Amino acid sequence: MDLDHALHSIGDHGRGQILIFTIVCSIAQLPASWHIFGILFLGATPEHRCKGPGVGHPRYSPVFNISVVAVCEEETPCEEGWIYSEETYGSTIVTEWDLVCDRASLVDLSQTIMMVGVMVGSLVAGYLADRFGRKNVLFIGLFVQGLVGVALAFSPTITVFILIRFVMGFLDQMYELPAYSMISELFTPRCRPYAFICMLNFWAAGIFTLPGLAYFIRDWRNLQFAMSLPFLFVPLFYWVIPESPRWLLSVGRYEEASKIVNRIARINGKGSLNFVLSDRTVLQKLPEGASENENGSGDLPQGEEMTIVQLNAPKREQDTIDRGCKRATSLGGESPANVQAGQSNSYLQLFRSYLIAKVSLIMGVLWFVSAFSYYGLSLNAGRLVGDPYLNVFLSGMVEIPSHLVATLCVVWVGRRWPICFTLLTTCVACVAVVLIPSTTESGEDLTGAIVATATIGKFSVAISYAISCLYATEVFPTTLRNKGIAFVAITARVGALIAPFVLVLGERYANAPMLLFGAAVVIPGMLVLLLPEMKGRPQPQTIADLKAFFREDRQRRKSTKSNSTQRQEVTSQNNQEMKSQTNRAFELGGNG
Repeated sequence: MDLDHALHSIGDHGRGQILIFTIVCSIAQLPASWHIFGILFLGATPEHRCKGPGVGHPRYSPVFNISVVAVCEEETPCEEGWIYSEETYGSTIVTEWDLVCDRASLVDLSQTIMMVGVMVGSLVAGYLADRFGRKNVLFIGLFVQGLVGVALAFSPTITVFILIRFVMGFLDQMYELPAYSMISELFTPRCRPYAFICMLNFWAAGIFTLPGLAYFIRDWRNLQFAMSLPFLFVPLFYWVIPESPRWLLSVGRYEEASKIVNRIARINGKGSLNFVLSDRTVLQKLPEGASENENGSGDLPQGEEMTIVQLNAPKREQDTIDRGCKRATSLGGESPANVQAGQSNSYLQLFRSYLIAKVSLIMGVLWFVSAFSYYGLSLNAGRLVGDPYLNVFLSGMVEIPSHLVATLCVVWVGRRWPICFTLLTTCVACVAVVLIPSTTESGEDLTGAIVATATIGKFSVAISYAISCLYATEVFPTTLRNKGIAFVAITARVGALIAPFVLVLGERYANAPMLLFGAAVVIPGMLVLLLPEMKGRPQPQTIADLKAFFREDRQRRKSTKSNSTQRQEVTSQNNQEMKSQTNRAFELGGNG
């Protein structure tokens, strides 16, 4: 029996696990999305006009000019600066450093640089969490992020602001990745997918609570300080959250792991059990008062029964899979199975045969466009017509039902067709946003229709993204799963990096971002149908197993097509017989 069975014996989703899960997600997931999407309000561009000398100046307007493109195309510069409306946003980095016209792209550049920091951080965080422990890296990352976030609020220039945003992106992975590992190692495989979905809801909660902060704090420096302040109180939970028992076992700290398992058991109401980990990596379930002898076996009173549970050291492969399932992953070490088999560490292994290359390329493109459209639509929410605070709130709130729908889809439908359908729905929604006018010819306001349609697009891509995370962990064979997850996570990061740059096009071509976010998902949505369906199937252990899945799917399609043809033939024969019988009946009636 492995550790997952041991956790099941003390309650695989008991009060102890739920308490740890709630605290970890609250301190790591919820505020993480504040900093990732904070630029929506920190860098918001209000209506503005050139100061100018007065009426008659080529760039002067007595009202705030909504058409920024028309203003910026004028050749006469604004020597005296700009005047900004404070009605919607108050003070932002745009109003403080005049980030409009030729400097407007610096806002989106700051977001891209932050995502570069996230990518770099993901390369380091996995190693640190494996080397020094999940808990230590988690809490150090959170506290330092708070200090750096406060420093960002005192940025003197846009250059310093961008550089600090890179550091914040780097630190983001210092607490997100250890949090993913702690959650995945806390639950059994039966409960792990549900824990993952619930963890995503904390991320979504951060998105839809951000507009509330921004609405009441309309100064970007104070808002940044407010988003960072909770991080500074995180160390108070250091003595409440235990280290991951799996990690402790992997580094030989059996006594500490035993105490944590027993602590969880007591919280779960299983205090009568006393688990002891020996240097033989066995979990012994001893009654209270029993001792452990030198060779690691327990001395039990006569008549008592001892249950020995084999503990398997955690595989880095599984760690990487769980970390990769949430918009980030560690590019961690090779799985023990691969090392023992003497397999190459090269990522070229993902392309050494036609079938595995097919899986790698399709999953890579799928993750790329999912991240590209997800982050693009999320960042674009503040630029839609209507109330930006309400738009961002809806963009975050809609993710919670999307995760529920994703769970129902993978349980009842499968992986491929829900991904295909939701991506195509995303495309339709993005194109519809462009086609719907702000007002009708009769003057009716269609802002609500535009926002609702954009929200449907975000809802659909969030479903696809969640299912894609699960699908990638299932379709790669065990011997290549570690590399596969790391590869597709890199493609997702690239998609997230490009999304802010696409938004820059909106400064001159207002419809370009939505059209690109919609068009990008079409081909991957169709290509995913070329992969094997994994619903009800075990994970492939080897490439041969994956080939067998492809072969079974082809045979099933042929069988379905053959059965369909036979049914059509039978139906045709029945129709002909009924027609013949009807004709004979008419003939007999006529003769009578």
